[in-house]
Amino acid sequence: MGIHRPEWLEQVEGVLEILNEGVIVSDDGARILSVNPRFEGMIGIPRAEIVGKEAYHFYSPEEADVIAKQKERGMRQGHNRFEFVLPKKDGSRLPVIISSRAMNSPDGRQFGVVTFTEISEQKRAEEQLRKANKQLEERQKEMEGELALVARVQESLAPKSRTLEAGTWT
Repeated sequence: MGIHRPEWLEQVEGVLEILNEGVIVSDDGARILSVNPRFEGMIGIPRAEIVGKEAYHFYSPEEADVIAKQKERGMRQGHNRFEFVLPKKDGSRLPVIISSRAMNSPDGRQFGVVTFTEISEQKRAEEQLRKANKQLEERQKEMEGELALVARVQESLAPKSRTLEAGTWT
C-alpha cells in the first residue's frame, strides 16, 4: 500500500527544507509522509528509511507509549509541546522539545506537523548549574560548621564573668 502524498505537502516541502528545526509530517495513522534534512541529521537516518513508516517504529515500547499519550493529548487540544529524548541511529539519545499540531487538509483529512528543537546545550547548562548549586550548598554547610566552631572557641576564650560572693571575687 503506497502512501498518499497530498498536493499541499509538496507545495510546503520547500519551506520545510530550510528550517533549522527537525520537521516530520504524518498522516492520521501516524505514518510519516515527509521529513526535512534537519530531522534526518538529528537522528542519523536517511529520509528513504523514514518516510512511509509509522513514527512508533523508531521508539522503544516505553517511548512509544509516551509518544502515543502525547499524541492523544495533542489531538484533543489541537497542539502539544513536551520534552523528549529522540533515539538516534547510533543508539544515543538527543534531548529535544517536540511541538506538534494537528491540521486538516482541504479534503478534510487530518495530518500532524511535528517539530523537533534540539536542547543539548540547555541540558548541559542545566547540569552545570545543578553541579554549581550543589557545590555552593556544600561550601555553605562547611562555612556554617566553621562559624559554629569559631563561636565555640571564642566562647571558651572569653573571660568568665566575675561575681561577688560573700565579699570575695570568684
